[in-house]
Amino acid sequence: IYGLALFLLISYGVFTVTKSYILSILYPLLVLAVSNLFVLHRLLEDLKNPPPPLKILRYMDDIIFIVGILSFLALTAKYGTIPILDYKIRMAISKDPLRLISTGALVYGGMCNIFYFLVAFILLLLLGYKAGILILFISFLLYRYYLGQISLKAIILSILGLIIILAVMTKVILLSSGQRWSIGLLEILSYRAYFDLMVLEKIVNYPTHTLGKVVLNPEGERLIGELLFGYSHNFTSTMFGPLYLDFGVYGLLFATLLGLFTRSIYRGDKRIYCIYAAILLSMCEIGINYGFLIVTFLMLYVNSLLNLKER
Repeated sequence: IYGLALFLLISYGVFTVTKSYILSILYPLLVLAVSNLFVLHRLLEDLKNPPPPLKILRYMDDIIFIVGILSFLALTAKYGTIPILDYKIRMAISKDPLRLISTGALVYGGMCNIFYFLVAFILLLLLGYKAGILILFISFLLYRYYLGQISLKAIILSILGLIIILAVMTKVILLSSGQRWSIGLLEILSYRAYFDLMVLEKIVNYPTHTLGKVVLNPEGERLIGELLFGYSHNFTSTMFGPLYLDFGVYGLLFATLLGLFTRSIYRGDKRIYCIYAAILLSMCEIGINYGFLIVTFLMLYVNSLLNLKER
């Protein structure tokens, strides 16, 4: 039942973006197939001699990483350019399922070793979305810290380096858009934080609520732009901005559910939890959206399968 519900949620999101019945079936099937193979892979890790057909699952981490690379190549072939170099293309891929699949697979695969991390870092950089870089970087650091392979001091220094990388990345994106900004490199990030708070203020003062049209809509961020600024463009509004626009103060009750989800994911696979924690950090700027809900439910689904099959 959980798997069927997840299939329908993913299918709805894909169809809303692509308007393709075929893709709205293929993409959720691919996601669920990889998820179940991952669960089987984890359960076979302790077996010295698994059945021959299942030995390939020992390379599941590599397979997921390859899926990320192939999705990236398919995305660039589809649009004919590198997204970070073309602002219009970068905006066009914002809700493309291929970008979401590529980002998720590259983040997971990039946590395996430093070589995969560097490859994933470069590809996510070329996609042009800071959230992907942030999630990869933070999840990698958290997982290495969990394994005892990195010190707290190294994490702090790495985060300082990450801030500079994100600032440079933002500057490149602005240049590709044709906009000319007079503020400095590091000031860009603080301005972005100010802008998100300004959007949140507009949401709080908005006279009506949208009753799920933002959070439960794969293109909800564009609706924020249409309602508050009068044109269709993706807008971020801090973590609970979209929920407040949808349901007012009652939307903040979602924080309770978020705590329960986090607790459940924490008790499961630690690599998945590190990715979830990094995604949650990125949501502090972006805001709870449909994509985040899908990823959260997918992680809960995988952990539930692991718990069920271990029993």
